[in-house]
Amino acid sequence: MTPWRAVVALAYGLALICPVCHRGRMGRSFFQLRERCPVCGVVFERNPGEVTGGMAINMVLSSMVGIAAAVYLAFFSTVSPLWLVVALTGITLGFGLLFHRHARGLWVGFLYLSGAIKER
Repeated sequence: MTPWRAVVALAYGLALICPVCHRGRMGRSFFQLRERCPVCGVVFERNPGEVTGGMAINMVLSSMVGIAAAVYLAFFSTVSPLWLVVALTGITLGFGLLFHRHARGLWVGFLYLSGAIKER
């Protein structure tokens, strides 16, 4: 396994493209991923509970975005504390909702790199 292969697999996962065949699309709808790749047929999540890795990625990155926004708004704005809390809640929740599919796709890339998703 070369570092370049790892970067490519994770980039394809983040872009919601199958890390095995590089052609199939993982996304079914705004919040759902397909069970199988429509091109190569590989199963993205073989076991129940594998979704939790994507959820963990999403929670960590959403928290980091919220903390970065909090630091920026606290030091570089004159927003009242009430509006600061409202803005931070909106930023953190909005990022989490928008990044949910991509975090799960990134987790599929990790599963592929670890050998949990095998090529047919």
